[in-house]
Amino acid sequence: MEERTKSVLVVGFNTRPLALSLKNAGYNVYVVDFFGDLDLYPSVEDSLILINELETDYKTIIGSYSKLLLEFTIQMLKKYPKIDFLIIGSGLDDAYEERKTILNEIKIKNYKINSLNNDVETIENARNIEYIHNLLKINNFKVPLTISYNNFGSYEGKIEFPLIFKKSKSAGGLNVDKVSTYE
Repeated sequence: MEERTKSVLVVGFNTRPLALSLKNAGYNVYVVDFFGDLDLYPSVEDSLILINELETDYKTIIGSYSKLLLEFTIQMLKKYPKIDFLIIGSGLDDAYEERKTILNEIKIKNYKINSLNNDVETIENARNIEYIHNLLKINNFKVPLTISYNNFGSYEGKIEFPLIFKKSKSAGGLNVDKVSTYE
């Protein structure tokens, strides 16, 4: 008896790299993607592409894309209820409620799909800079002085400049500034 090929639903802002890797590993790949790059299509069995489905562009829906990814993911789950695995990629990084809604939909509908992501609580902790900083310090890792913006004023006169200022919710080198004086 021949085993059927395992299937994966990949959801995210740019699913192309993951979809290609999964296709090359022998999976049937389904995606909910924001952009729908042309080189995505040979790697997937089916797709829902936000900007195509809504006939819009990035600037128009930037503030609501996480909710739209949620809606399209639920559509794809209804269309393919026997998909084996779910991978949520970039685009829903901090969209905890949307992630919970997707997982709840899977549970309510009794889909057999297995989420390959960490649970939402683990993701929240991993993205919480203060939590990670404290965890590292407790375990005797050397970490630079880290101060939340809310507590910055209480350190006036106690901090050496220059320093690096980074938003707590940013990625890579985005929103990173060198500050030379307290002003």
